[in-house]
Amino acid sequence: MEALKMYRKAIRMDDNVERTMMNHPTIEPVEDDAEGPEFVPEIQIITNQEEQSKFMELPSEIAIQIFKWAVYFELPMVIELSAVSKQFQSLVKAAPIWKFMSSRAHQERDLSLCLPDFKSDWFSLWRDLPQLRQDGVYISKVSYIRPGYNAESYTQPLHLVTYFRYIRFLKNGRCMLVTSTSPPNEVVPQLSHFKGTIATHWIWTGPDEITMQVF
Repeated sequence: MEALKMYRKAIRMDDNVERTMMNHPTIEPVEDDAEGPEFVPEIQIITNQEEQSKFMELPSEIAIQIFKWAVYFELPMVIELSAVSKQFQSLVKAAPIWKFMSSRAHQERDLSLCLPDFKSDWFSLWRDLPQLRQDGVYISKVSYIRPGYNAESYTQPLHLVTYFRYIRFLKNGRCMLVTSTSPPNEVVPQLSHFKGTIATHWIWTGPDEITMQVF
């Protein structure tokens, strides 16, 4: 692609560039042991390989600690690390990493009770056990048709009624619940101070069941 780009650039500069090149003196090929800019990428590759080999010499316990925090702060990095080498792939699958990720995702639950359901596999538990998001708002839109009344006509009008339910779960076990016809752009920014907000307390009562209690 680079050669084609340079050829098109040469054509724009000189229409007879092919004839000029045919009359140009032959350029001698560069010897393999010559020094020059052409060999800089090769030196960089060797340097990268040496740095990678140094990392591979780390004890697996230290490498797992590094991977644990890398995956925690940027989850898609799992794919990138797995593609580096077979050793990296096996380290990414290590149980301590996914035990740490599961404990962070389910801080309010006793995971020792859930682990047998996933054959003591922490990765399967993290992947398949329902997680409760506490960094946003759950929004449910409800619509239904209600019959109306018109005394001056033989036809019966129908009304489309739409309202929203907003639920925000907090890490301290509390929850904010709002039912309103106002759209999300009006409710979410001021959810904690919105008129009609109900404060509740929530707990896990099953693997995928939450109970909320108004107080």
